[in-house]
Amino acid sequence: MSKKKQDVSIGIDERKNHTFYHAITNPVKEELTKRGFKVETYDNTDGSVKKKYDMIIFSYGTTRNKYNSNISVLMEHGISPLKNAPGFMASHFFCPGEAYKFMLETVDKLDGKFYLAGYPKLDWLINNKKNREKYRQELIKELNLDPTKPIVTYLPTFVSKNPDNQTKRGTTLELKKINFDKLIPNFVISVHGFDKGYRPVVEILNKAKHKYWEPNKEKLLLASDIIVGDISSVLMEALVLDIPIIHIHNDDFYSYSMYNHQKKEHGCYGLLQLGDFCSIENLPETVRKNIKHDDYKGLRKYWLERLLYKPDGQSTKRVADLVEQVLKEENVLNE
Repeated sequence: MSKKKQDVSIGIDERKNHTFYHAITNPVKEELTKRGFKVETYDNTDGSVKKKYDMIIFSYGTTRNKYNSNISVLMEHGISPLKNAPGFMASHFFCPGEAYKFMLETVDKLDGKFYLAGYPKLDWLINNKKNREKYRQELIKELNLDPTKPIVTYLPTFVSKNPDNQTKRGTTLELKKINFDKLIPNFVISVHGFDKGYRPVVEILNKAKHKYWEPNKEKLLLASDIIVGDISSVLMEALVLDIPIIHIHNDDFYSYSMYNHQKKEHGCYGLLQLGDFCSIENLPETVRKNIKHDDYKGLRKYWLERLLYKPDGQSTKRVADLVEQVLKEENVLNE
């Protein structure tokens, strides 16, 4: 029997130990609440949903989700199409872009229904691009930056705690090899939430002149002139700003996981590279080169069109519309 909006219960997974990922689900939670749905959050750290919901929405693709709902929606926290997702389980997949949809539907051949939805997390950033100078000046004041120099922001993914796998994860530990503050003016470090308490990373942060921590990086992105990173999806978010992006590698180019497609079917989209690519030792010179010449605008445009569906600041509305569409198709919502 179908229900009215106020009687439809929607559970959203917001794990307490992953607060830096809540920026993915918060905009959708707020929009669905405005529309009159009964929205609750739950913590699925233990791998089970104990309360019965009409629909659950989660942003962590994992086989550990045990759903207590007939309708489960995956709205992934990252927009990289190279996550290799054979274990993802959901009845419906809201994809940030066509490359991610292609991976789930065609390469990994998952069961479920697939939709192009966009990326609600980026709506605020897109709608505030006109205020970039405001956020730039605020960051300069907050971190005591040189206002005459470009702001170079380092946004890595988390470091693997397994020494045998560290060449396939974040590059923060590479910073030990250079005097980055001296060699790169206005070098702002903002590490992944998983690394905030990891001792080797903390030791680097303790020596850094400019560091920034907010779970959501949007204001920092708006203030930046160049983005440096490795395989983090935040680099892909930066595509909407059309500023230079530099990848650091800590191993051979073709063995580095972001750029080496694990499955040959991924190759129809080409090598996932958003800008210049260098070792940590060559980063200062690569930064200087990109300040003088932006040679990757065409590449960024190519990937923006494939990674992000309609980056127009309206993705939250589209996702909420899709939620209503799915609930009607499943005969849960009668409006």
